[in-house]
Amino acid sequence: MNRTVIPEVDLENVKAEDALKFWDEMSRTYHPQHFKFVHVISYPITYTVQTTAPGETRRVPAVAPPPTSHNVTVRRKNITSKRLLDEICRQDNLVWTIMGRAIIIKPKPPGSDAQP
Repeated sequence: MNRTVIPEVDLENVKAEDALKFWDEMSRTYHPQHFKFVHVISYPITYTVQTTAPGETRRVPAVAPPPTSHNVTVRRKNITSKRLLDEICRQDNLVWTIMGRAIIIKPKPPGSDAQP
């Protein structure tokens, strides 16, 4: 990803998901070997359990919604694919990691400051 240089990025106030699609497309376009960057956005599934008082009917757990996404602005020339992904993730409080042949993008864990 450090060898893939994107000549110009002009993203202004776009959804992080759209910025990641742009990153994916540009990375494939400008990679010297046309390597496909497979990326997956992964949100942890969490449940809330409501306790019941004696005699009440047990309530079904509810799935918590994914974290709120923030819009992203990146304007750069000659930026590497890695640096663009870092910037998009930083602005939306996400982290990425390579697992096999895929790049997994997920919300940054609480208290984490560094990108792996």
